Amino acid sequence: MIQRHEIIEEFRKWDLERIPERMKAYSDDGDQIIARVFTFVKKPTGGITGGDEEFVFPVAKVFNIGKKWDGVECKVGDLVRLKDHDALRTLNPRHEVWEKNDMRNAMATGEMTQVGQAPPKWIQNLWKNFYNRLFNPDPFDFHGDSWWSNVFYFDSGNVLRRIENIELLINGK
Repeated sequence: MIQRHEIIEEFRKWDLERIPERMKAYSDDGDQIIARVFTFVKKPTGGITGGDEEFVFPVAKVFNIGKKWDGVECKVGDLVRLKDHDALRTLNPRHEVWEKNDMRNAMATGEMTQVGQAPPKWIQNLWKNFYNRLFNPDPFDFHGDSWWSNVFYFDSGNVLRRIENIELLINGK
């Protein structure tokens, strides 16, 4: 189970990361913001490989703001609050079918041969809702560096508020 102190520790590291210099290569002509969403990947312990659990949080750091942006007042480098729905994770219906049909047992008894991995138990609304809005700051990076895999462009309806005091959110009651 993920602990709050683990999330906060990862968030602090994430928040210290600099905005990529190449973001200055882009104009501010648009009506969206480009922002990096905070995600946390929990690795299994005990030398187990695979089975990473990803958690998405409704917090993003603004990388670029279009001149025509009509949403929450913010500037480059600010933290903003996204809709909770966009950060939720839900049960994967494909995994439920896989479990319901007892695929694990069928493979163990030799009735079936597993090809690939089991479907993930959870799916993230962020990827489901915004996958087509991924924004790679380096258009020549065809290797798919995972660093930018959580950078998106958002419309004003997806950003609820600018976060004025992150410490109050972290330490407040």
